Amino acid sequence: MFQFVNYYMVLMNGTEAARLAGYAGDDAALASTASRLLSHPKVAREIDTRLQQHAMSANEVLARYTQIARGDIADV
Repeated sequence: MFQFVNYYMVLMNGTEAARLAGYAGDDAALASTASRLLSHPKVAREIDTRLQQHAMSANEVLARYTQIARGDIADV
C-alpha cells in the first residue's frame, strides 16, 4: 500500500503508481485499484502528510514571486 504512495507522490498518476507498485490488471483495473487506494483513510492521510511536508506557505510563495518579478533579465 505504501509503495503505491511512494510512486503516487512522484507521478501524481494513480494508474501508473498502481502499475509500478505491482498491482495487476489493464488500465481500467489499475485505475479502479488506484481509486480504491486513494480513498483508503491510511493512504489519504499519508499523502496529505507528505504533501504538507513539501508545501510552501502562502508567504513563501509571495516572496518567491516578488523575487522573480523584481529580478533583472541580465541575471539570466
